[in-house]
Amino acid sequence: MARRPIEIDRDKLRAAIRKLGDEYVFHMLDDTIDLLPPAKLHKFVRKYIDLKRLRPDSERATKASLLTDVKAFEKASLAGEYYEPFNVNSRDFMEKFKGTTGWIARVPCAAPWPRTFYSVQ
Repeated sequence: MARRPIEIDRDKLRAAIRKLGDEYVFHMLDDTIDLLPPAKLHKFVRKYIDLKRLRPDSERATKASLLTDVKAFEKASLAGEYYEPFNVNSRDFMEKFKGTTGWIARVPCAAPWPRTFYSVQ
């Protein structure tokens, strides 16, 4: 017998998400991308990003291997896709920039361990 999912109060969820750090929100969004069917993903994304920019570059397998994912991540990292210029000052150690947060959020996608490894306290 399948368990009934726990009902979630959406207002409480929104409040909890607002308290999370940026990198956890990146993880949630990344997971959501995989969970949404194409029509809902399209409807969700078009509010924020021009869909023409998201068209596939070429025909490729829908399910890539871990090695393929890791190589693509390495290539993007080395190409500076996550680079963001910053000022060097005494607050650098306290701030996380969008490029860094995006890179950190992407790392678990290429790692063999589950995302629950990053627990929210």
